[in-house]
Amino acid sequence: MPKAFSIQHFAFSIVYLYFMKYLIYFLPVVIGIALTTQSGVNSQLKTSVNNPWMAAFISFLVGTIALAAVIIVTRQTVPSMGAL
Repeated sequence: MPKAFSIQHFAFSIVYLYFMKYLIYFLPVVIGIALTTQSGVNSQLKTSVNNPWMAAFISFLVGTIALAAVIIVTRQTVPSMGAL
């Protein structure tokens, strides 16, 4: 016998749908801000180290460290080499 939906489930569904409806407008704005900010940061980094290759290396290194931190904090499992 199927379980009846509760009012809490219904309210959550309404809030979730409302949130998802506006998320499609909010995400492009956030992504646009992030891209332009990253471009400015990379430009300033290139100017400060006087070497575009070193600036790219530093940028990728910081990104790699940030992703590793996210993996550690969220306790994601790392696949074995055989699984890759």
